[in-house]
Amino acid sequence: MAKEHSMDISGKVDKQELKNAVYQVDKEISTRYDFKGIEKDIKEVDGGVLITTDSENKCDVIYDIFVSKAVKREIPTKAFNKGDYETIGGGKVKLPITVNDSLSSEDSKKIVSEIKALKLKVTASIQGETVRVKGKNIDDLQAVMAMARSLEEINTPLVFENFK
Repeated sequence: MAKEHSMDISGKVDKQELKNAVYQVDKEISTRYDFKGIEKDIKEVDGGVLITTDSENKCDVIYDIFVSKAVKREIPTKAFNKGDYETIGGGKVKLPITVNDSLSSEDSKKIVSEIKALKLKVTASIQGETVRVKGKNIDDLQAVMAMARSLEEINTPLVFENFK
């Protein structure tokens, strides 16, 4: 039996599942009657997704479809930040959506401070974009996982890896 257990807390979004969600939305809006005859596009770009169509209302509809498809693919809604509408040439509107897929230093510090506030016999350290938590008792690590999942201030989906 191991003398010390550890796990890593990081923020990640499965890129393939994101691509699949975008593909499903593109397929759905190409067959829907309310989008017939208008120019519409959804594509994955660096750091997010870009929706382009004729009006803000249509952008909202496509965004709602995208979020529902992403949730079905187990990508949490807190991973998405809806940007501001931008008017582009030809009377079109684009809506950028950024995807939060890494822990910021502020989020990492918040997680570490909350772990310390639990007063468990664990140590937490920030290692780049991950927080490593070590402890002798697996139950303490599971309590840390439950606490981290309950943090509403963190706008990144948390992933718990390397649980040893």
